[in-house]
Amino acid sequence: GMGGESLAGMFGAMDHDHVMSFDSDQLFDAAGAMGGADFQFMDADSAFGMFDSMGFDQALELEGDSLAGMFGAMDHDQIMDFDAGQLFDAAFGMEAEHFGFMDGDSALGMFDSMGFDQAMDLQGDQLAGMFGAMDVTAYEEMGKDQVFEAFDTMGFDQAMGMGGESLAGMFGAMDHDHVMSFDSD
Repeated sequence: GMGGESLAGMFGAMDHDHVMSFDSDQLFDAAGAMGGADFQFMDADSAFGMFDSMGFDQALELEGDSLAGMFGAMDHDQIMDFDAGQLFDAAFGMEAEHFGFMDGDSALGMFDSMGFDQAMDLQGDQLAGMFGAMDVTAYEEMGKDQVFEAFDTMGFDQAMGMGGESLAGMFGAMDHDHVMSFDSD
């Protein structure tokens, strides 16, 4: 009954072992009471402990914003420890706006763990949400052809919803011929 922000703050003050001492159903109820933004008050270890105690199957039953917030509180390496198929299932269960509760590091970790080919199987709006959450410097590391293919897969209208910085970052990571292939409008 404390509210999501206060609840997340309390769990954030605990270490991994403290969080793991709770029953998984209790942690599921607590995570469900937190909105995506509330998880910013948790550190990576306590968020990972909460997720670890629940298990992937139970965590996937959370609302998309809570799930994204929990991933957003984790660091890149913790997310990379998850199975690629599990992360795909998690991402597939989120709406585009839910990725906004993830930071660039956690969104890139999800993408890296899934791998490019599997990530391209997401829906266009989900892919745009994931790319919109990433730091734009990540696009340069992917390579021009992959950025172009990701843009093409998400669709122009979905890409337009990512915001100016992400959109400019994607175009900046493409080469001249990729950009010239778009309609002038």
